[in-house]
Amino acid sequence: MKWTSMVTASIAASVVVTVAAVGSASAASSGIATHLLRAGEQTGFHVSSKVSRIPTISAYVTWSGDKGAAAKADRKLLKETGFVDAAAEHLAGSGGKQGFSIVGSFSRSDGPAEARNALFASAVSSQRETGTTLTRFRIPGVPTARGVTAISSDGVATANVYWTEGRCTLGSGLYLPDAGSMTPTQVDAPVVHGIRTQLRRSDGHCS
Repeated sequence: MKWTSMVTASIAASVVVTVAAVGSASAASSGIATHLLRAGEQTGFHVSSKVSRIPTISAYVTWSGDKGAAAKADRKLLKETGFVDAAAEHLAGSGGKQGFSIVGSFSRSDGPAEARNALFASAVSSQRETGTTLTRFRIPGVPTARGVTAISSDGVATANVYWTEGRCTLGSGLYLPDAGSMTPTQVDAPVVHGIRTQLRRSDGHCS
């Protein structure tokens, strides 16, 4: 399940994060979009796009760009988990850094956890490449969070985290074109800070 063209793509790809609009993308000031990251919450990143609304399963599939079997799998999973809607935005930082923030709501109580698991599995499987080191991590104080960093032999790095709040699944991440000698903990630090800041703002409530 490739929830938008996020940082779950191949670590060797030249463009790993894109946020595309379905229909009309508009800045959102209410609803689940309030649970997206705000400027500065993910350290070193600013919000670089309008919020994209994804109001239906069909809109999600169109927006994700998935085709064939992948699109069919998306539809099946989202239907089974009771997908209601989603919102997403693109983040950017200096030196070519990119990132994302996304939130989706579900009508089923077990939907958010199922979606989180699928997204995390996708982030891991899509970055298993020769010369790339994957490091899974958790976030103390955020028991539902599942994260993974990927650092390639040439210094390109990503971090992806997915977690749940109430009826929502949330995700955020980053792409660093030149991580140098950074450790996995240093790579994921901005994402971890952003999640903790967002949770303090939302008090863990999302519906």
